Formats: sequence, structure tokens, C-alpha cells
Amino acid sequence: MVFVGTHERALDDKGRLVLPAKFRIHFSLNGFVSPGPGCVALQTAEGFEEMTNRLTEQIKAGEI
Repeated sequence: MVFVGTHERALDDKGRLVLPAKFRIHFSLNGFVSPGPGCVALQTAEGFEEMTNRLTEQIKAGEI
């Protein structure tokens, strides 16, 4: 599953990010959060693995 787009969210009183219910099921086991320019990126474990594999191949090929 690919999540693309912008979703305005706020932190709760304890500083936690509250996900919309339709997204929570995809992150019930785990997820990865990374900083972005003025935002955070949230990825499933599968999406994170795909990204790291792609970056690793680009590094090996000298593209990065």
C-alpha cells in the first residue's frame, strides 16, 4: 500500500501523533517515522524496506 498526500494532523496532549482510523490498521504492528522538510514521513515496514533497498542500490551504482 502506498500513502501519498498531505494530511494535516496535530499532536495530542502527550506529544503523540494521532493517525486517522483508516491508516491505523496498516501500522498496528510497526511503522517508521522520519523527518522531512517541515513534516514527518510515516512508512510501513514494507515501504521502509523498499526505500532502503532502492537507496542501497543507488549507492552501489554510484548514483548517490
